[in-house]
Amino acid sequence: MRASRASLTRALLALGLLSAAAISEGSDLGHPYFPLAVGNRWVYRCSIEGTPAAGRVLQVRQKVLQDGVPYYRTELRVGKNSAALVQYFSIGDDGSLRRSLSPEPAYAEVWLAADTARDTRQGDWISAGVQPLRVPALPGAKALRVETFPFDSPDLPADQRAAWRARYYVLGVGPVGEADGLGGRCDLVFYRLARPPARP
Repeated sequence: MRASRASLTRALLALGLLSAAAISEGSDLGHPYFPLAVGNRWVYRCSIEGTPAAGRVLQVRQKVLQDGVPYYRTELRVGKNSAALVQYFSIGDDGSLRRSLSPEPAYAEVWLAADTARDTRQGDWISAGVQPLRVPALPGAKALRVETFPFDSPDLPADQRAAWRARYYVLGVGPVGEADGLGGRCDLVFYRLARPPARP
């Protein structure tokens, strides 16, 4: 069986063939739809039913090692004066992107699966496939939509439709937007990648 990147990293560390410093300074890991490198930054303009709301900024701040596995510490700020929400992203043995509030595998949840095809499970969410999406930073983008449940179902009750949420990702760019059933939206207006994303 072919070893995953995370498993190979742990094995090389155990054998002394790869130093922690080499990982800390070396090539970055990432999901095809979520590049991970210190310095990556995404800026969003948000609104509620067309009325401007507090914007958001997501940044990859630090790369840390836990048992030989790289975790990427991110900070999400809402508005200008808010405290940052700290989240850690890592790549699981199955190639999935995992999110946690601390660099611990036991607390990590699947954020994006390795397979993002339509109707596949993405942790507790589901993929709606790739579709055109217009955001200020990428007017002609095709984005992967991951949602809490299928929004397009004609049998969906109105009260459940209000609870719908979605996240959007563009290949090689990362998270480009969010939406909810109450008319809330966040759209990418600027992004900067510190280095080209790792190939899947």
